[in-house]
Amino acid sequence: MTRLLPSLTVPLPHIIHGLSLLVLLAPVAVVSAAEVRDSRPVLEVRDSQRVHLSAVRLSQDNDQLTLRGRASRPIARRGFIPGAVQVSLHDPSGQTLATRTIRPMRPNRQARFSDFFVQLPKPDPMPTGTQVRVVAVPVPSH
Repeated sequence: MTRLLPSLTVPLPHIIHGLSLLVLLAPVAVVSAAEVRDSRPVLEVRDSQRVHLSAVRLSQDNDQLTLRGRASRPIARRGFIPGAVQVSLHDPSGQTLATRTIRPMRPNRQARFSDFFVQLPKPDPMPTGTQVRVVAVPVPSH
Protein backbone atom coordinates (compact mmCIF):
# COMPACT_ATOMS: atom_id res chain seq x y z
CA MET A 1 0.00 0.00 0.00
CA THR A 2 2.86 2.37 0.72
CA ARG A 3 4.20 1.96 -2.83
CA LEU A 4 0.89 2.97 -4.43
CA LEU A 5 0.40 6.17 -2.48
CA PRO A 6 3.57 7.98 -3.66
CA SER A 7 2.77 7.19 -7.30
CA LEU A 8 -0.77 8.52 -6.91
CA THR A 9 0.27 11.76 -5.25
CA VAL A 10 2.57 12.84 -8.09
CA PRO A 11 -0.11 13.36 -10.79
CA LEU A 12 -2.76 14.55 -8.29
CA PRO A 13 -1.73 18.26 -8.37
CA HIS A 14 -1.78 18.15 -12.19
CA ILE A 15 -5.26 16.64 -12.20
CA ILE A 16 -6.55 19.27 -9.76
CA HIS A 17 -5.01 22.05 -11.84
CA GLY A 18 -6.58 20.63 -15.04
CA LEU A 19 -10.00 20.35 -13.42
CA SER A 20 -9.83 23.91 -12.11
CA LEU A 21 -9.04 25.18 -15.62
CA LEU A 22 -11.95 23.16 -17.00
CA VAL A 23 -14.32 24.69 -14.45
CA LEU A 24 -13.13 28.18 -15.33
CA LEU A 25 -13.32 27.74 -19.12
CA ALA A 26 -16.60 25.77 -19.34
CA PRO A 27 -18.88 28.88 -19.25
CA VAL A 28 -16.92 30.40 -22.16
CA ALA A 29 -17.53 27.29 -24.27
CA VAL A 30 -21.26 27.33 -23.45
CA VAL A 31 -21.60 30.99 -24.46
CA SER A 32 -19.73 30.36 -27.73
CA ALA A 33 -21.97 27.37 -28.56
CA ALA A 34 -25.09 29.48 -27.88
CA GLU A 35 -23.83 32.22 -30.23
CA VAL A 36 -23.19 29.68 -33.00
CA ARG A 37 -26.64 28.12 -32.45
CA ASP A 38 -28.34 31.55 -32.67
CA SER A 39 -26.60 32.45 -35.95
CA ARG A 40 -27.78 29.24 -37.70
CA PRO A 41 -31.10 29.45 -39.54
CA VAL A 42 -34.02 27.31 -38.39
CA LEU A 43 -34.77 24.43 -40.77
CA GLU A 44 -38.42 23.53 -41.44
CA VAL A 45 -39.22 20.46 -43.58
CA ARG A 46 -42.73 19.75 -44.92
CA ASP A 47 -43.69 16.53 -46.69
CA SER A 48 -46.55 16.16 -49.13
CA GLN A 49 -48.97 13.25 -49.46
CA ARG A 50 -46.92 11.78 -52.32
CA VAL A 51 -43.34 12.69 -51.32
CA HIS A 52 -41.42 12.20 -48.06
CA LEU A 53 -38.35 14.37 -47.46
CA SER A 54 -35.57 12.97 -45.28
CA ALA A 55 -31.89 13.40 -44.41
CA VAL A 56 -32.16 17.16 -45.01
CA ARG A 57 -28.91 18.87 -44.02
CA LEU A 58 -28.08 22.56 -44.03
CA SER A 59 -24.53 23.89 -44.04
CA GLN A 60 -23.11 27.40 -44.25
CA ASP A 61 -20.18 28.59 -46.31
CA ASN A 62 -18.83 32.13 -46.43
CA ASP A 63 -21.50 33.51 -48.74
CA GLN A 64 -23.87 30.57 -49.38
CA LEU A 65 -26.26 28.26 -47.61
CA THR A 66 -26.03 24.71 -48.97
CA LEU A 67 -28.96 22.36 -48.53
CA ARG A 68 -29.07 18.70 -49.50
CA GLY A 69 -31.48 15.90 -48.79
CA ARG A 70 -33.44 12.93 -50.04
CA ALA A 71 -36.95 12.57 -51.46
CA SER A 72 -38.85 9.29 -51.57
CA ARG A 73 -42.36 7.92 -51.71
CA PRO A 74 -44.10 7.31 -48.36
CA ILE A 75 -44.41 3.64 -49.34
CA ALA A 76 -41.06 2.75 -50.88
CA ARG A 77 -41.07 1.45 -54.44
CA ARG A 78 -38.93 1.89 -57.51
CA GLY A 79 -39.62 4.48 -60.12
CA PHE A 80 -40.05 8.19 -60.68
CA ILE A 81 -40.46 10.38 -57.58
CA PRO A 82 -43.30 12.80 -58.38
CA GLY A 83 -43.06 16.50 -57.72
CA ALA A 84 -40.34 18.96 -56.89
CA VAL A 85 -38.70 20.46 -53.82
CA GLN A 86 -39.14 24.15 -53.09
CA VAL A 87 -36.51 25.73 -50.83
CA SER A 88 -37.07 29.25 -49.52
CA LEU A 89 -35.15 31.52 -47.16
CA HIS A 90 -37.22 33.77 -44.87
CA ASP A 91 -36.15 36.55 -42.54
CA PRO A 92 -37.55 36.74 -38.97
CA SER A 93 -40.50 38.91 -40.10
CA GLY A 94 -41.54 36.26 -42.67
CA GLN A 95 -40.39 38.08 -45.83
CA THR A 96 -39.00 35.76 -48.52
CA LEU A 97 -35.35 36.51 -49.28
CA ALA A 98 -34.66 33.74 -51.83
CA THR A 99 -36.56 30.81 -53.38
CA ARG A 100 -35.46 27.87 -55.55
CA THR A 101 -37.55 25.02 -56.95
CA ILE A 102 -35.60 21.93 -57.96
CA ARG A 103 -36.37 18.45 -59.25
CA PRO A 104 -34.74 15.65 -57.26
CA MET A 105 -32.63 13.19 -59.27
CA ARG A 106 -32.43 9.42 -58.79
CA PRO A 107 -28.90 7.99 -58.62
CA ASN A 108 -30.01 5.13 -60.91
CA ARG A 109 -33.18 3.77 -62.51
CA GLN A 110 -33.81 1.19 -59.78
CA ALA A 111 -33.44 3.63 -56.88
CA ARG A 112 -36.29 4.05 -54.41
CA PHE A 113 -35.25 7.63 -53.61
CA SER A 114 -33.99 10.82 -55.24
CA ASP A 115 -31.37 13.27 -54.01
CA PHE A 116 -31.60 17.05 -54.15
CA PHE A 117 -29.01 19.80 -53.72
CA VAL A 118 -29.47 23.57 -53.74
CA GLN A 119 -27.46 26.65 -52.80
CA LEU A 120 -29.00 29.90 -51.59
CA PRO A 121 -27.29 33.25 -51.06
CA LYS A 122 -26.53 33.87 -47.41
CA PRO A 123 -27.74 37.21 -46.03
CA ASP A 124 -25.01 39.30 -44.47
CA PRO A 125 -25.37 39.54 -41.52
CA MET A 126 -27.60 36.53 -40.78
CA PRO A 127 -30.36 37.79 -38.45
CA THR A 128 -31.40 35.60 -35.53
CA GLY A 129 -34.62 33.78 -36.38
CA THR A 130 -33.90 33.32 -40.11
CA GLN A 131 -35.79 30.29 -41.41
CA VAL A 132 -35.18 27.88 -44.30
CA ARG A 133 -38.31 26.07 -45.50
CA VAL A 134 -38.08 22.88 -47.53
CA VAL A 135 -41.43 21.84 -49.03
CA ALA A 136 -42.37 18.97 -51.33
CA VAL A 137 -44.60 20.49 -54.03
CA PRO A 138 -46.31 19.12 -57.16
CA VAL A 139 -44.62 19.95 -60.44
CA PRO A 140 -46.31 22.93 -62.10
CA SER A 141 -47.88 22.09 -65.47
CA HIS A 142 -46.48 23.94 -68.49
